[in-house]
Amino acid sequence: AAAIAEGAEMKQMTIELRSDIRFDSSNQKNVFELTAGSNVRIEGNGHIIAPSETFIDNVQDKGTTYRIFSLSGASLTMDHLILDGQGSESFKIIGVYLDASENSADAVRPLLILNEGTEIRNMHFEDYGAVTNSNGDVIMNGGSIHDNVCTRDSAGAGAVFLRGPYQNTLFQMNGGEIYNNSSTHLGGAISTSHTRNENKVVINGGTISQNTARGGGAIYASHAKVEMTGGEITGNKAVIDVVDDPEVTSGEGGGAITLASGAVGTISGGTIHDNYSDLSGGAIQVFASSQLTIQGGEIYGNVAESHGGAICVADMFSSDQETR
Repeated sequence: AAAIAEGAEMKQMTIELRSDIRFDSSNQKNVFELTAGSNVRIEGNGHIIAPSETFIDNVQDKGTTYRIFSLSGASLTMDHLILDGQGSESFKIIGVYLDASENSADAVRPLLILNEGTEIRNMHFEDYGAVTNSNGDVIMNGGSIHDNVCTRDSAGAGAVFLRGPYQNTLFQMNGGEIYNNSSTHLGGAISTSHTRNENKVVINGGTISQNTARGGGAIYASHAKVEMTGGEITGNKAVIDVVDDPEVTSGEGGGAITLASGAVGTISGGTIHDNYSDLSGGAIQVFASSQLTIQGGEIYGNVAESHGGAICVADMFSSDQETR
């Protein structure tokens, strides 16, 4: 506060929390903003950053999706910090939004690092993800992203959404857990959209489990690369009835992973087991000009109601049961 009063610019700082933070301001959709060049580390000591009841009362049913942190070309490292959205259908919020425009003067790549003891939970939103990455890097070394809900039948994911159309947007998981997230569209845990093939999802370790979506129970990749060298993907589901809509009669398969629209997947390690699809590809669905190379790892115990208990490779599917 003293530095701000003196007009000082503090680009690198460490913040240590000694109590929970319940934010009240509803003047803007970004609750905390970090701008280009800033480098912030938060040691949370297990404390929670969450909206207050007053905040929720003031903004519910207004249609705005709030962001706890917005990184505009900035770097944020989170240790032992809990972001709790307390979201619902009437109150929409995401945890962290990363953004850098290719054409902006401050086109600095934003960076988010999640370390041990960090949780991002109870976010509820229509588009995007609990962590939404537009042209930046998200590195997950530990902690968890869990119990988040994406409700719109369009772009989005339950946990991590890559939407960068300009640069090499990256999500890299080295450890930690992503579990119990859901999307009424595609990508129960992770999905990509509006991306180029150089955008990547890299799974080196950790566990992705118990996530649900219409397609890609754990990961849905479109126009992107997926690399798995280790870790575990288990207990995820691609199911039609994730949405309560009689007009929706089919999903896109892939209990664990769906590769679509020119995506490229490489698996050299890790395990993909006990996932389920009520269409095809109990573990992996490959379609629409996508490619999959398997060089190692284990795939077992997966189930599909239609084709390919482990892997289904096809062109396209129709919603008509007779012509799948």
